[in-house]
Amino acid sequence: LANQTLKEAEKGFNKNIQYGKDCDMNMVLQNAKRFPMMSDKQVVIVKEAQEIKDLNKESGQTALKNYLENPLTSTILVFGHKNKTVDGRKALGKALAKKAVFINSKRLYDNQIPTWITEYVQEKGFKITVKASRLISDSIGTSLSKISNELDKIFINLKAGEEINENHVETNIGVSK
Repeated sequence: LANQTLKEAEKGFNKNIQYGKDCDMNMVLQNAKRFPMMSDKQVVIVKEAQEIKDLNKESGQTALKNYLENPLTSTILVFGHKNKTVDGRKALGKALAKKAVFINSKRLYDNQIPTWITEYVQEKGFKITVKASRLISDSIGTSLSKISNELDKIFINLKAGEEINENHVETNIGVSK
């Protein structure tokens, strides 16, 4: 989102990435209330937002609800919330439903992972054999972040456009045929 919203020159001052375990809701909202520098927009991204210290406490939820009532229009505030969904029956869930855009993504099924691997590899400018794709899928599972990390290790050792085969997987990831 930050890559599509901000130009490269604007990112230095207007792209703020935080991790939920390192911040509380007031810290997040202080960054969200800042005005952008030399840009129309700023992007505040909170990764692993489920770890925000006071997100599940009344104080954190009230602070977020208050911000949602009058958000800064030049700020794009993104919460990456892993493995959980927001309860739409509670006050915070209702406030978010009115003022925010939800993008829920479900885990891929096991049979969808090899196709995802092939598409990811192609986006990075490489190719992969069907056997190598299945080998990675079978050994790593359905965690896309783990799969992409392992594939990135392989990319380091290849030239652009090269094809990943089972030997690359075995050598670089440690997965045996």
